[in-house]
Amino acid sequence: MSSQAVQEDYFCWNNEDGVRECGNHVPSAYSQKGFWKLDAGGTWIYFPPAKTKEEMAELERQQEEEEKRKEQDKKDRKLLDAFSSERDIEDARQAELNTIDGQIESIKTILEGLQGNLKTLEESFKFNKENELLDENQTKAVTTDIESLKKRINDTKETLQSKRLERKTVEEKYDTFKQKYQEIKQRYEERKKEDKDIEQEKQEN
Repeated sequence: MSSQAVQEDYFCWNNEDGVRECGNHVPSAYSQKGFWKLDAGGTWIYFPPAKTKEEMAELERQQEEEEKRKEQDKKDRKLLDAFSSERDIEDARQAELNTIDGQIESIKTILEGLQGNLKTLEESFKFNKENELLDENQTKAVTTDIESLKKRINDTKETLQSKRLERKTVEEKYDTFKQKYQEIKQRYEERKKEDKDIEQEKQEN
């Protein structure tokens, strides 16, 4: 080909019958089906066919899968950085549970005290009322104290229940950590074995 032709755009493509055709531009009917272009250095560059909708969808799916895998690897690494063994997971679990258990016991002690105070106050109120030892203002004051104490008891019960739920959540959290840790270790062992088999196969060949 002359240098002038090379300086101009020059292309080749296969027509519908599979016959090679060439020219200064690719016909629109073949521009999306793959073609060759001759560059200024005399090298042919191949431009592959445009991807179909199905191929684009598959490519997007593969990219999404790759992103998910990378994200999972990050999570795996984060867990492995936090715990070097299953024993570490159990130790962390127990430390957190011990803290919550201490809080639960403290709340239970407070609740028992409040319930005892309420019982004493109600018995005293009943006795004084039956013996007409309280005037109207005193009756209202004691009634208010009793209602206030009942509210504190209910609030404390809710706090206790919340702590018990928190304890359950912690148990579930560390169960998940342990399961994930085991899955990660298993994946690593499988990859390690695959790499070893590949290396052994290379050596044999």
